[in-house]
Amino acid sequence: FTVELEKYGRMAPEMWFEVIDPKNSDAANSRLFWKSKAACRVFPTLSLFAQKMALFFLPCRCPPQHWDPQDWAYRAEGGKHLVVFNQSSRKVLRFIKAPIGCDRTLEEDKKEIQRRLRFEKQVVSPLLAEFGLKADSGNLVSLPAEFCNRLSKRISNDRPPARKDKVIPPGARFAVLQDDFCQNIPFTSNIAIELKPKCSFVQPNRRSCQFCLTQLEKIRRGKYDSRSAYCPVDFFSSDPNRKSFAFAHLIQNPQNNLRFFCDGELIYSMETLEHVGASCAKRFPQLIENLCGFPNALEKVVSALCNALGASENDEHCSSSLFKSENFKNSESPLPCTQSGPLQALAALQKTSSHSANQVLESFKRLSPTQVDDLENPSKSWLVSAKKKSDLSDVDIVRRHLISKTIKDCSLMIVFVPKKDGKISFKMEIVDLDLKPTSKLLEHKTKEDALLKIRENSAPATEIPNRL
Repeated sequence: FTVELEKYGRMAPEMWFEVIDPKNSDAANSRLFWKSKAACRVFPTLSLFAQKMALFFLPCRCPPQHWDPQDWAYRAEGGKHLVVFNQSSRKVLRFIKAPIGCDRTLEEDKKEIQRRLRFEKQVVSPLLAEFGLKADSGNLVSLPAEFCNRLSKRISNDRPPARKDKVIPPGARFAVLQDDFCQNIPFTSNIAIELKPKCSFVQPNRRSCQFCLTQLEKIRRGKYDSRSAYCPVDFFSSDPNRKSFAFAHLIQNPQNNLRFFCDGELIYSMETLEHVGASCAKRFPQLIENLCGFPNALEKVVSALCNALGASENDEHCSSSLFKSENFKNSESPLPCTQSGPLQALAALQKTSSHSANQVLESFKRLSPTQVDDLENPSKSWLVSAKKKSDLSDVDIVRRHLISKTIKDCSLMIVFVPKKDGKISFKMEIVDLDLKPTSKLLEHKTKEDALLKIRENSAPATEIPNRL
């Protein structure tokens, strides 16, 4: 077993992990072996041995040579996190960003990441597992100052200018190390989609969904020149025409909700549109066709993906949606998507909370110091709150709100491998399952109040310019 693992380990030296001798746990007696799960996945003949050995396989501090900034490249970033990837090891590092000059301590990073990992492992993962879905939360790693500082300089020119008001704080940092889901199908070229579907339903007493209203609010603030024609309520629908229409407009105007990758490299997103211009969007269908190797590839990928994602159990309608069913009357009516799958799970978990942000904030204000501390240390007791049918306490209300907020802002990482016969198979992972800090509850209320002031009939009923 050892000889075979060492032989395969030379193929992927970055996958080595530390094994502790169960008879002598002294670190001096530990040895480095290749990661057993990878051996099971790639070399099935080793699986029986690997399963026995897996009991003693523990993640270790990576060898010093692993932390070479030259091995890591910029992947993407949002408002809170920045992600870099290692092409050879198929790993990503997820850093917490901070405003330039902000004195963010190591302990703050560590505490926030530990809180997030506890939440993912003890709360979100069990909830997703009930729908047959999984989430790989990754592991906390400590990174040396030299690596972090050199990495920041290395990726600086690759970052969008609009994001450079926040940086990886200088010095040693904590981060999350996890598998690169853009490249999780071995021995073949991987095409991946990072999709943030957003909130699936229209809130009570409203006619428009939160996403469409937020678009109007962002235009008012000057963040965007035009609204996205994507509507998540259409995307969660079981009507394939509504779903495909929504996805097509997400491609036209991806904002921070859609990215395409090929073998880990970003090939299409709002960042590429801003950098290259509208010509990038016009070339995109041909690019996908070249990668897939068959005609009309983008259309086929979108159709297959919509079926694979499933739909919410309840078909709702958003008055701000630009979808018009009469535009599809002359086309062949496809079969409805099944009301199951990842989208059905996300829609159900998003509805964990039915309370307004104002009601949640009032519940939070009534909590005792011990109950507030509970919110900083998520545990399996949150599952009881999530599954309650009635008689919700203030703690239950706040917990359910935080769970719902996480699912509304999560992303789907979808990898597909096109086959020569035109068939497409997908692998999916759910990522970005961050637990929102309780300090954001007031911000949630403020944003909700701002959306209430927007006249819903101010949503433009015309198409945005077609880039594709």
